Amino acid sequence: MLALAVFGVIAVVVLANGSVRLSGPSNTTLPGTTPTISSSPASTQPTTTPSITAIGNFREYRLPQSDTEMMRPGIDHEGRIWFGEMGHNALAVFDPRTHTFQQMAVPDGRAGLMGLQVATDDTVWFVEQYANYIGHYFPKTGRFQTYPLPWLTIPDTSNAGHTLSLPSGPNELALDAHGNAWFTEFNADELGRLNTHTGLIQHYPLSAKKSVQTLYPYGITIDSQSMIWFTESSNNHIGRLDPATGAFSMRQYPRHN
Repeated sequence: MLALAVFGVIAVVVLANGSVRLSGPSNTTLPGTTPTISSSPASTQPTTTPSITAIGNFREYRLPQSDTEMMRPGIDHEGRIWFGEMGHNALAVFDPRTHTFQQMAVPDGRAGLMGLQVATDDTVWFVEQYANYIGHYFPKTGRFQTYPLPWLTIPDTSNAGHTLSLPSGPNELALDAHGNAWFTEFNADELGRLNTHTGLIQHYPLSAKKSVQTLYPYGITIDSQSMIWFTESSNNHIGRLDPATGAFSMRQYPRHN
């Protein structure tokens, strides 16, 4: 079962009998297979992702309000679907068993609720990009806790001698095996880590020279070896951070016309 939040509707996709068919070029390596290694140089075609055809049923559950602007969903251990509502400055949850929605206004929201993760204890972590904080919601008590991030002061290029104040711009969120919350800082060109046990926030600049709104780190995820992977949306980079050493490595992928 897949849960999607899109265009003011919660959509649940139920695949029938696991019927999924892949189609695409034969040079795509699928999980569990060994890729063929060729010694000849360069004139190979770029590997492409196969298309997926699935047979199943869509069930749609329309939200009670319009202009919701739903963001990334997460599912807790009870099967409830959590998501952000940018249009209403709210955190929301949908219960598929009762077909009911619940909405909670986030503290000092500025319509910037972006990435969201449900922790192993079923509490909900999220980022508020414009209000500039990491948020933590406790469903059992209805309590919110927020962790503010630094604001940036930069020259106002349209008004000489003046400055602008920008949020760090947290965008996407991931939780590691220790429960720490890692996030991208879209405006600050940094990664951040919130120690969820102490509340301490550490920042990892992505370049030796401090930059603002140049690299645009966007998505983030964590692999089974606890390496932090992220994307830089401005320059076609995928990056990796080793938390044990603080070392970054980058991979640039070619652009294809």
